[in-house]
Amino acid sequence: MSTRNNTTLASVIIIGSDVFELYPESYSKEAFKNSADAFHEYVIDELYGLGVSQQNILNLFSSDLRVDEQDRIITDFINKTSEETATVIIYYVGHGGFLSDRQYYLSMRMTDPSRRHFTGLKIRDLAETLKLNACNKKLYLILDCCFAGAAVSEFMSQDLSTHIENQTFSNLPEIGTALLVAASRDEPALTPDENSLTMLSESLIDILKIGSVNDHTHLSIREVGALVARRIRMKYGSYAVLPEIHAPKQTNSDIADKPIFPNNSYQKKRDAYKNFAPRLIYDSATETLAYQSWVSIKPNVPGLQDTSGLNDSQEHRVYSINSQSKSKIGANKYFMATRGKIELEYKIISSSGRNMKFFVKPLHVKTKEEFGTAWEGIRGYSMLYDDFSATGRLTSGVIKQSIPIAVSRWDSKEGGGDHIEVLYPDTSIRNDWTITELPFDFGDVAGADYCVFGARINEETAEFGPGRLLLRNVKIYQYSNFA
Repeated sequence: MSTRNNTTLASVIIIGSDVFELYPESYSKEAFKNSADAFHEYVIDELYGLGVSQQNILNLFSSDLRVDEQDRIITDFINKTSEETATVIIYYVGHGGFLSDRQYYLSMRMTDPSRRHFTGLKIRDLAETLKLNACNKKLYLILDCCFAGAAVSEFMSQDLSTHIENQTFSNLPEIGTALLVAASRDEPALTPDENSLTMLSESLIDILKIGSVNDHTHLSIREVGALVARRIRMKYGSYAVLPEIHAPKQTNSDIADKPIFPNNSYQKKRDAYKNFAPRLIYDSATETLAYQSWVSIKPNVPGLQDTSGLNDSQEHRVYSINSQSKSKIGANKYFMATRGKIELEYKIISSSGRNMKFFVKPLHVKTKEEFGTAWEGIRGYSMLYDDFSATGRLTSGVIKQSIPIAVSRWDSKEGGGDHIEVLYPDTSIRNDWTITELPFDFGDVAGADYCVFGARINEETAEFGPGRLLLRNVKIYQYSNFA
Protein backbone atom coordinates (compact mmCIF):
# COMPACT_ATOMS: atom_id res chain seq x y z
CA MET A 1 0.00 0.00 0.00
CA SER A 2 1.23 3.50 -0.71
CA THR A 3 2.52 5.85 1.95
CA ARG A 4 -0.74 7.79 1.68
CA ASN A 5 -2.31 5.23 3.97
CA ASN A 6 -1.49 5.29 7.67
CA THR A 7 -2.24 1.58 8.04
CA THR A 8 0.20 -1.23 7.29
CA LEU A 9 0.22 -3.14 4.01
CA ALA A 10 -2.98 -4.86 2.90
CA SER A 11 -3.88 -7.92 0.89
CA VAL A 12 -6.97 -7.69 -1.33
CA ILE A 13 -9.08 -10.58 -2.62
CA ILE A 14 -11.71 -10.00 -5.31
CA ILE A 15 -14.25 -12.78 -5.97
CA GLY A 16 -17.64 -13.25 -7.61
CA SER A 17 -18.75 -13.32 -11.22
CA ASP A 18 -20.71 -11.50 -13.89
CA VAL A 19 -21.51 -14.72 -15.75
CA PHE A 20 -23.28 -17.71 -14.21
CA GLU A 21 -22.91 -20.58 -16.66
CA LEU A 22 -25.57 -22.88 -15.20
CA TYR A 23 -28.18 -20.23 -14.37
CA PRO A 24 -30.66 -18.57 -16.78
CA GLU A 25 -29.02 -15.91 -18.92
CA SER A 26 -30.86 -13.15 -17.03
CA TYR A 27 -28.68 -13.84 -13.98
CA SER A 28 -25.57 -12.61 -15.79
CA LYS A 29 -24.95 -8.92 -15.20
CA GLU A 30 -22.37 -6.70 -16.88
CA ALA A 31 -22.72 -4.35 -13.90
CA PHE A 32 -21.05 -7.00 -11.73
CA LYS A 33 -17.95 -7.01 -13.94
CA ASN A 34 -17.88 -3.22 -14.12
CA SER A 35 -18.12 -3.02 -10.34
CA ALA A 36 -15.31 -5.53 -9.79
CA ASP A 37 -13.11 -3.73 -12.33
CA ALA A 38 -13.81 -0.35 -10.68
CA PHE A 39 -12.93 -1.69 -7.24
CA HIS A 40 -9.72 -3.25 -8.59
CA GLU A 41 -8.76 0.08 -10.20
CA TYR A 42 -9.34 1.87 -6.91
CA VAL A 43 -7.24 -0.66 -5.02
CA ILE A 44 -4.18 -0.25 -7.28
CA ASP A 45 -4.50 3.53 -7.76
CA GLU A 46 -1.49 5.09 -6.02
CA LEU A 47 -2.80 8.65 -6.27
CA TYR A 48 -6.45 8.39 -5.17
CA GLY A 49 -6.74 4.76 -4.05
CA LEU A 50 -5.11 2.30 -1.68
CA GLY A 51 -2.01 1.85 -3.86
CA VAL A 52 -1.82 -1.90 -3.25
CA SER A 53 0.85 -3.66 -5.32
CA GLN A 54 -0.30 -6.35 -7.76
CA GLN A 55 1.53 -9.04 -5.83
CA ASN A 56 -0.78 -8.38 -2.89
CA ILE A 57 -3.96 -8.68 -4.97
CA LEU A 58 -5.74 -11.95 -5.75
CA ASN A 59 -8.37 -11.44 -8.44
CA LEU A 60 -10.54 -14.52 -8.89
CA PHE A 61 -13.50 -12.64 -10.30
CA SER A 62 -15.36 -14.69 -12.93
CA SER A 63 -13.02 -17.64 -12.39
CA ASP A 64 -14.36 -20.98 -13.69
CA LEU A 65 -12.54 -22.90 -10.94
CA ARG A 66 -14.58 -24.98 -8.48
CA VAL A 67 -15.30 -23.50 -5.06
CA ASP A 68 -12.83 -25.83 -3.33
CA GLU A 69 -10.10 -24.87 -5.81
CA GLN A 70 -10.72 -21.18 -5.22
CA ASP A 71 -10.63 -21.80 -1.47
CA ARG A 72 -7.20 -23.47 -1.82
CA ILE A 73 -5.87 -20.52 -3.86
CA ILE A 74 -7.22 -18.05 -1.31
CA THR A 75 -5.56 -20.01 1.49
CA ASP A 76 -2.19 -20.11 -0.31
CA PHE A 77 -2.43 -16.39 -1.11
CA ILE A 78 -3.12 -15.39 2.50
CA ASN A 79 -0.29 -17.57 3.79
CA LYS A 80 2.10 -16.24 1.14
CA THR A 81 1.44 -12.63 2.12
CA SER A 82 1.05 -13.24 5.85
CA GLU A 83 4.37 -11.68 6.84
CA GLU A 84 3.92 -8.60 4.63
CA THR A 85 0.34 -7.59 5.42
CA ALA A 86 -1.72 -7.05 8.55
CA THR A 87 -5.01 -6.34 6.79
CA VAL A 88 -7.11 -8.46 4.43
CA ILE A 89 -9.89 -6.88 2.34
CA ILE A 90 -12.30 -9.24 0.57
CA TYR A 91 -14.69 -7.85 -2.04
CA TYR A 92 -17.49 -9.95 -3.55
CA VAL A 93 -19.99 -8.88 -6.20
CA GLY A 94 -22.61 -11.17 -7.70
CA HIS A 95 -25.61 -13.12 -6.46
CA GLY A 96 -26.21 -14.26 -2.89
CA GLY A 97 -28.86 -16.64 -1.63
CA PHE A 98 -29.96 -19.13 1.00
CA LEU A 99 -29.86 -22.91 1.05
CA SER A 100 -32.73 -25.01 2.36
CA ASP A 101 -31.13 -25.05 5.81
CA ARG A 102 -30.90 -21.23 5.67
CA GLN A 103 -27.15 -21.16 5.20
CA TYR A 104 -26.14 -18.09 3.24
CA TYR A 105 -23.98 -18.67 0.14
CA LEU A 106 -22.35 -16.71 -2.68
CA SER A 107 -22.82 -17.79 -6.30
CA MET A 108 -19.70 -18.25 -8.41
CA ARG A 109 -19.35 -18.67 -12.18
CA MET A 110 -19.80 -22.47 -12.08
CA THR A 111 -22.36 -22.64 -9.26
CA ASP A 112 -25.06 -25.18 -10.18
CA PRO A 113 -28.52 -24.10 -8.95
CA SER A 114 -29.47 -27.77 -8.49
CA ARG A 115 -26.30 -28.41 -6.44
CA ARG A 116 -25.89 -25.08 -4.69
CA HIS A 117 -24.89 -26.74 -1.42
CA PHE A 118 -21.79 -28.19 -3.16
CA THR A 119 -21.04 -25.60 -5.82
CA GLY A 120 -21.83 -22.31 -4.05
CA LEU A 121 -19.38 -20.61 -1.70
CA LYS A 122 -20.99 -20.92 1.71
CA ILE A 123 -20.22 -17.86 3.80
CA ARG A 124 -19.61 -20.16 6.77
CA ASP A 125 -16.88 -21.99 4.84
CA LEU A 126 -15.23 -18.73 3.81
CA ALA A 127 -15.29 -17.61 7.43
CA GLU A 128 -13.64 -20.86 8.52
CA THR A 129 -10.86 -20.42 5.95
CA LEU A 130 -10.21 -16.93 7.24
CA LYS A 131 -10.29 -18.08 10.84
CA LEU A 132 -7.66 -20.74 10.17
CA ASN A 133 -5.35 -18.65 8.00
CA ALA A 134 -5.90 -15.00 8.89
CA CYS A 135 -6.69 -15.10 12.59
CA ASN A 136 -4.06 -12.45 13.41
CA LYS A 137 -5.17 -9.99 10.72
CA LYS A 138 -7.75 -7.22 10.44
CA LEU A 139 -10.49 -8.51 8.14
CA TYR A 140 -12.78 -6.31 6.04
CA LEU A 141 -15.50 -8.01 3.99
CA ILE A 142 -17.53 -6.13 1.38
CA LEU A 143 -20.46 -8.20 0.11
CA ASP A 144 -22.22 -6.55 -2.82
CA CYS A 145 -24.85 -9.15 -3.58
CA CYS A 146 -28.56 -9.73 -3.77
CA PHE A 147 -31.18 -12.09 -2.36
CA ALA A 148 -33.10 -13.53 -5.29
CA GLY A 149 -36.16 -15.75 -5.88
CA ALA A 150 -37.67 -17.80 -3.09
CA ALA A 151 -34.98 -16.76 -0.64
CA VAL A 152 -36.33 -13.21 -0.69
CA SER A 153 -39.87 -14.34 0.06
CA GLU A 154 -38.77 -16.64 2.84
CA PHE A 155 -36.63 -14.07 4.62
CA MET A 156 -38.44 -10.84 3.79
CA SER A 157 -39.86 -10.56 7.31
CA GLN A 158 -36.45 -10.97 8.93
CA ASP A 159 -33.35 -8.84 9.20
CA LEU A 160 -31.35 -10.41 6.38
CA SER A 161 -28.17 -8.53 7.10
CA THR A 162 -28.22 -9.72 10.73
CA HIS A 163 -28.81 -13.30 9.56
CA ILE A 164 -25.73 -13.08 7.32
CA GLU A 165 -23.72 -11.37 10.03
CA ASN A 166 -24.46 -14.16 12.51
CA GLN A 167 -23.36 -16.85 10.06
CA THR A 168 -20.20 -14.98 9.12
CA PHE A 169 -18.96 -13.96 12.54
CA SER A 170 -19.87 -17.16 14.37
CA ASN A 171 -16.83 -18.77 12.72
CA LEU A 172 -14.48 -15.81 12.97
CA PRO A 173 -12.33 -14.54 15.84
CA GLU A 174 -14.02 -11.88 17.93
CA ILE A 175 -11.24 -9.37 17.27
CA GLY A 176 -10.63 -7.53 14.04
CA THR A 177 -13.51 -8.16 11.62
CA ALA A 178 -15.90 -5.75 9.91
CA LEU A 179 -18.55 -6.37 7.26
CA LEU A 180 -20.08 -3.93 4.77
CA VAL A 181 -23.20 -5.60 3.37
CA ALA A 182 -25.68 -4.47 0.74
CA ALA A 183 -28.86 -5.07 2.79
CA SER A 184 -30.93 -5.61 -0.30
CA ARG A 185 -34.56 -6.62 -0.76
CA ASP A 186 -34.31 -7.84 -4.34
CA GLU A 187 -32.01 -7.82 -7.34
CA PRO A 188 -33.42 -4.91 -9.41
CA ALA A 189 -33.05 -2.55 -6.45
CA LEU A 190 -29.33 -3.32 -6.37
CA THR A 191 -28.69 -3.00 -10.09
CA PRO A 192 -31.06 -0.60 -11.83
CA ASP A 193 -31.22 -1.35 -15.55
CA GLU A 194 -29.60 1.94 -16.54
CA ASN A 195 -26.65 1.55 -14.16
CA SER A 196 -23.21 0.47 -15.34
CA LEU A 197 -22.33 -0.53 -11.75
CA THR A 198 -24.38 -2.01 -8.92
CA MET A 199 -26.17 0.38 -6.59
CA LEU A 200 -23.75 -0.27 -3.74
CA SER A 201 -20.49 -0.31 -5.72
CA GLU A 202 -21.40 2.79 -7.71
CA SER A 203 -21.69 4.91 -4.57
CA LEU A 204 -18.90 3.06 -2.74
CA ILE A 205 -16.34 3.78 -5.47
CA ASP A 206 -17.49 7.41 -5.71
CA ILE A 207 -17.12 7.96 -1.98
CA LEU A 208 -13.72 6.24 -1.86
CA LYS A 209 -12.43 8.39 -4.72
CA ILE A 210 -13.96 11.68 -3.55
CA GLY A 211 -13.65 11.33 0.22
CA SER A 212 -15.29 13.55 2.83
CA VAL A 213 -14.52 17.08 3.95
CA ASN A 214 -13.63 16.52 7.59
CA ASP A 215 -10.46 16.71 9.65
CA HIS A 216 -9.46 13.08 9.08
CA THR A 217 -6.72 12.08 6.64
CA HIS A 218 -8.32 8.63 6.40
CA LEU A 219 -11.85 7.27 6.68
CA SER A 220 -13.03 4.21 8.57
CA ILE A 221 -15.28 1.66 6.90
CA ARG A 222 -18.08 2.83 9.19
CA GLU A 223 -17.68 6.41 7.97
CA VAL A 224 -17.57 5.20 4.38
CA GLY A 225 -20.70 3.11 4.93
CA ALA A 226 -22.60 6.10 6.33
CA LEU A 227 -21.53 8.31 3.41
CA VAL A 228 -22.47 5.61 0.90
CA ALA A 229 -25.89 5.15 2.50
CA ARG A 230 -26.53 8.88 2.33
CA ARG A 231 -25.54 9.09 -1.31
CA ILE A 232 -27.74 6.12 -2.26
CA ARG A 233 -30.68 7.60 -0.35
CA MET A 234 -30.27 10.96 -2.06
CA LYS A 235 -29.98 9.49 -5.56
CA TYR A 236 -32.60 6.74 -5.42
CA GLY A 237 -35.11 8.05 -2.89
CA SER A 238 -37.79 5.47 -2.10
CA TYR A 239 -35.99 2.92 -4.31
CA ALA A 240 -32.83 3.11 -2.23
CA VAL A 241 -31.44 -0.09 -0.70
CA LEU A 242 -29.08 1.02 2.03
CA PRO A 243 -25.88 -0.79 3.02
CA GLU A 244 -25.12 -1.64 6.61
CA ILE A 245 -21.94 -1.98 8.64
CA HIS A 246 -21.68 -4.87 11.07
CA ALA A 247 -18.96 -5.99 13.44
CA PRO A 248 -18.85 -8.67 16.17
CA LYS A 249 -18.28 -7.92 19.81
CA GLN A 250 -14.61 -7.01 20.09
CA THR A 251 -12.35 -7.19 23.08
CA ASN A 252 -10.34 -4.01 22.58
CA SER A 253 -11.61 -1.72 19.83
CA ASP A 254 -13.93 -1.94 16.85
CA ILE A 255 -11.91 -1.97 13.61
CA ALA A 256 -14.98 -0.63 11.81
CA ASP A 257 -13.98 2.69 13.42
CA LYS A 258 -10.30 2.43 12.48
CA PRO A 259 -9.08 4.69 9.63
CA ILE A 260 -8.11 2.71 6.54
CA PHE A 261 -9.25 4.44 3.32
CA PRO A 262 -7.40 7.63 2.24
CA ASN A 263 -9.66 10.68 2.46
CA ASN A 264 -9.03 12.37 -0.88
CA SER A 265 -11.00 15.51 -0.02
CA TYR A 266 -8.80 16.25 2.97
CA GLN A 267 -5.74 17.42 1.05
CA LYS A 268 -7.69 18.85 -1.88
CA LYS A 269 -9.58 21.25 0.38
CA ARG A 270 -6.48 22.32 2.26
CA ASP A 271 -4.63 22.95 -0.98
CA ALA A 272 -7.55 25.09 -2.13
CA TYR A 273 -7.60 27.08 1.13
CA LYS A 274 -3.93 28.10 1.09
CA ASN A 275 -4.77 31.23 -0.94
CA PHE A 276 -7.48 32.37 1.45
CA ALA A 277 -7.33 34.23 4.76
CA PRO A 278 -9.77 33.36 7.59
CA ARG A 279 -11.88 36.08 9.23
CA LEU A 280 -13.78 35.32 12.44
CA ILE A 281 -17.46 36.21 11.96
CA TYR A 282 -19.02 34.37 14.92
CA ASP A 283 -17.83 33.17 18.33
CA SER A 284 -20.31 31.51 20.68
CA ALA A 285 -18.16 32.48 23.67
CA THR A 286 -18.70 36.19 23.01
CA GLU A 287 -22.36 36.17 22.00
CA THR A 288 -24.11 38.56 24.37
CA LEU A 289 -26.95 36.16 25.12
CA ALA A 290 -25.44 32.71 24.73
CA TYR A 291 -26.79 30.81 21.72
CA GLN A 292 -29.68 33.22 21.32
CA SER A 293 -29.08 33.24 17.55
CA TRP A 294 -29.37 29.43 17.33
CA VAL A 295 -32.56 27.67 16.26
CA SER A 296 -33.56 24.49 18.07
CA ILE A 297 -34.75 21.54 15.99
CA LYS A 298 -37.06 19.36 18.10
CA PRO A 299 -39.39 16.45 17.37
CA ASN A 300 -43.07 17.33 17.29
CA VAL A 301 -44.09 14.63 19.76
CA PRO A 302 -46.19 15.63 22.81
CA GLY A 303 -44.63 14.62 26.12
CA LEU A 304 -41.25 13.67 24.64
CA GLN A 305 -38.45 14.88 26.92
CA ASP A 306 -36.00 15.66 24.11
CA THR A 307 -34.25 19.00 24.64
CA SER A 308 -32.03 21.32 22.63
CA GLY A 309 -30.71 24.49 24.21
CA LEU A 310 -28.34 26.21 26.63
CA ASN A 311 -27.05 23.92 29.36
CA ASP A 312 -27.20 25.82 32.66
CA SER A 313 -25.65 22.98 34.69
CA GLN A 314 -22.23 23.31 33.07
CA GLU A 315 -20.11 26.24 31.90
CA HIS A 316 -22.16 29.26 30.93
CA ARG A 317 -21.83 28.73 27.19
CA VAL A 318 -22.39 25.01 26.63
CA TYR A 319 -25.13 23.97 24.23
CA SER A 320 -26.77 20.63 24.99
CA ILE A 321 -28.69 18.37 22.59
CA ASN A 322 -30.41 15.57 24.46
CA SER A 323 -32.35 12.75 22.80
CA GLN A 324 -34.33 10.17 24.73
CA SER A 325 -35.80 8.53 21.63
CA LYS A 326 -35.02 7.88 17.97
CA SER A 327 -36.47 11.20 16.85
CA LYS A 328 -34.42 13.84 15.04
CA ILE A 329 -33.21 16.65 17.27
CA GLY A 330 -30.51 19.31 17.05
CA ALA A 331 -29.75 22.95 16.41
CA ASN A 332 -29.03 25.32 13.50
CA LYS A 333 -26.82 28.38 13.30
CA TYR A 334 -27.34 30.52 10.19
CA PHE A 335 -24.53 32.81 9.02
CA MET A 336 -23.50 35.05 6.10
CA ALA A 337 -20.62 33.16 4.48
CA THR A 338 -20.31 30.55 1.73
CA ARG A 339 -16.62 29.71 2.07
CA GLY A 340 -14.84 29.11 5.37
CA LYS A 341 -14.65 26.69 8.26
CA ILE A 342 -16.36 25.85 11.56
CA GLU A 343 -14.23 25.24 14.64
CA LEU A 344 -15.87 23.68 17.69
CA GLU A 345 -15.50 21.51 20.73
CA TYR A 346 -17.94 18.68 21.39
CA LYS A 347 -18.52 15.95 23.95
CA ILE A 348 -20.43 12.70 23.40
CA ILE A 349 -22.35 11.49 26.45
CA SER A 350 -24.34 8.26 26.92
CA SER A 351 -24.19 7.27 23.27
CA SER A 352 -21.94 5.48 20.77
CA GLY A 353 -21.82 8.72 18.78
CA ARG A 354 -22.90 6.94 15.61
CA ASN A 355 -26.28 8.66 15.79
CA MET A 356 -24.68 12.11 15.66
CA LYS A 357 -23.29 14.41 12.98
CA PHE A 358 -22.42 18.00 12.08
CA PHE A 359 -23.01 19.61 8.70
CA VAL A 360 -22.82 22.82 6.69
CA LYS A 361 -24.95 23.48 3.63
CA PRO A 362 -25.72 26.55 1.51
CA LEU A 363 -29.17 28.12 1.26
CA HIS A 364 -30.78 30.25 -1.41
CA VAL A 365 -33.11 33.16 -0.68
CA LYS A 366 -36.12 33.00 -2.99
CA THR A 367 -36.34 35.84 -5.48
CA LYS A 368 -39.50 37.55 -6.70
CA GLU A 369 -39.53 35.38 -9.82
CA GLU A 370 -39.20 32.18 -7.79
CA PHE A 371 -41.80 33.27 -5.27
CA GLY A 372 -44.53 33.83 -7.84
CA THR A 373 -47.84 35.54 -7.17
CA ALA A 374 -47.50 35.37 -3.36
CA TRP A 375 -44.52 37.78 -3.37
CA GLU A 376 -46.32 40.72 -1.77
CA GLY A 377 -48.71 38.72 0.36
CA ILE A 378 -46.60 36.63 2.73
CA ARG A 379 -45.83 38.80 5.77
CA GLY A 380 -44.21 41.56 3.78
CA TYR A 381 -41.56 39.24 2.44
CA SER A 382 -40.70 41.65 -0.37
CA MET A 383 -39.48 44.18 2.22
CA LEU A 384 -37.50 41.50 4.06
CA TYR A 385 -35.89 40.47 0.78
CA ASP A 386 -34.96 44.05 -0.08
CA ASP A 387 -33.44 44.50 3.37
CA PHE A 388 -31.48 41.25 3.04
CA SER A 389 -30.19 42.26 -0.40
CA ALA A 390 -29.04 45.62 0.89
CA THR A 391 -27.58 44.68 4.29
CA GLY A 392 -27.12 40.90 4.32
CA ARG A 393 -29.15 40.77 7.52
CA LEU A 394 -30.67 37.36 8.24
CA THR A 395 -34.14 37.35 9.78
CA SER A 396 -36.50 34.51 10.62
CA GLY A 397 -38.68 35.52 7.67
CA VAL A 398 -35.81 35.35 5.21
CA ILE A 399 -34.66 32.00 6.62
CA LYS A 400 -38.19 30.59 6.44
CA GLN A 401 -38.43 31.40 2.75
CA SER A 402 -34.98 30.02 1.87
CA ILE A 403 -34.35 26.68 0.21
CA PRO A 404 -31.41 24.24 0.05
CA ILE A 405 -29.55 24.19 -3.25
CA ALA A 406 -30.05 20.97 -5.19
CA VAL A 407 -27.31 19.26 -7.17
CA SER A 408 -28.22 17.82 -10.55
CA ARG A 409 -24.84 16.20 -11.20
CA TRP A 410 -22.26 14.75 -8.88
CA ASP A 411 -18.69 14.54 -10.14
CA SER A 412 -19.73 13.67 -13.69
CA LYS A 413 -22.23 11.06 -12.47
CA GLU A 414 -25.97 11.60 -12.41
CA GLY A 415 -26.98 12.26 -8.85
CA GLY A 416 -29.23 14.33 -6.69
CA GLY A 417 -29.77 15.86 -3.29
CA ASP A 418 -28.36 19.01 -1.72
CA HIS A 419 -24.90 20.51 -1.56
CA ILE A 420 -23.61 19.63 1.90
CA GLU A 421 -20.44 18.99 3.91
CA VAL A 422 -20.76 16.47 6.73
CA LEU A 423 -18.56 15.68 9.73
CA TYR A 424 -19.14 12.64 11.92
CA PRO A 425 -17.81 12.71 15.50
CA ASP A 426 -14.83 10.63 16.54
CA THR A 427 -16.65 7.70 18.14
CA SER A 428 -13.52 6.46 19.93
CA ILE A 429 -13.64 9.46 22.31
CA ARG A 430 -16.54 9.71 24.75
CA ASN A 431 -17.19 11.79 27.87
CA ASP A 432 -14.31 14.11 27.01
CA TRP A 433 -14.09 17.32 25.00
CA THR A 434 -12.86 16.93 21.42
CA ILE A 435 -11.65 19.79 19.23
CA THR A 436 -12.44 19.58 15.52
CA GLU A 437 -13.14 21.67 12.42
CA LEU A 438 -15.43 21.43 9.42
CA PRO A 439 -14.25 23.26 6.27
CA PHE A 440 -16.82 24.22 3.63
CA ASP A 441 -16.60 25.83 0.20
CA PHE A 442 -19.76 26.80 -1.66
CA GLY A 443 -18.27 29.99 -3.11
CA ASP A 444 -18.76 28.78 -6.68
CA VAL A 445 -22.22 27.30 -6.15
CA ALA A 446 -24.81 29.23 -8.14
CA GLY A 447 -27.52 30.72 -5.95
CA ALA A 448 -25.70 30.23 -2.63
CA ASP A 449 -26.61 33.26 -0.49
CA TYR A 450 -25.65 32.07 2.99
CA CYS A 451 -25.09 28.86 4.97
CA VAL A 452 -26.40 26.92 7.93
CA PHE A 453 -24.32 24.94 10.42
CA GLY A 454 -26.23 22.10 12.01
CA ALA A 455 -25.64 19.64 14.84
CA ARG A 456 -27.92 16.61 14.82
CA ILE A 457 -28.85 13.44 16.60
CA ASN A 458 -30.80 10.80 14.64
CA GLU A 459 -30.82 12.47 11.22
CA GLU A 460 -29.51 10.27 8.37
CA THR A 461 -26.96 8.64 10.68
CA ALA A 462 -25.59 5.10 10.94
CA GLU A 463 -27.61 4.44 14.11
CA PHE A 464 -30.69 5.91 15.79
CA GLY A 465 -31.40 6.16 19.50
CA PRO A 466 -30.94 8.12 22.71
CA GLY A 467 -27.84 10.19 23.35
CA ARG A 468 -26.50 13.52 24.49
CA LEU A 469 -24.22 15.90 22.60
CA LEU A 470 -22.58 18.99 24.12
CA LEU A 471 -21.09 21.88 22.11
CA ARG A 472 -18.94 24.83 23.14
CA ASN A 473 -16.51 27.37 21.70
CA VAL A 474 -18.14 27.32 18.27
CA LYS A 475 -16.29 29.66 15.90
CA ILE A 476 -17.23 30.43 12.31
CA TYR A 477 -14.59 31.75 9.95
CA GLN A 478 -15.16 33.25 6.53
CA TYR A 479 -12.43 32.79 3.94
CA SER A 480 -11.55 35.87 1.91
CA ASN A 481 -9.26 35.69 -1.09
CA PHE A 482 -6.23 37.85 -0.32
CA ALA A 483 -4.46 37.15 -3.61
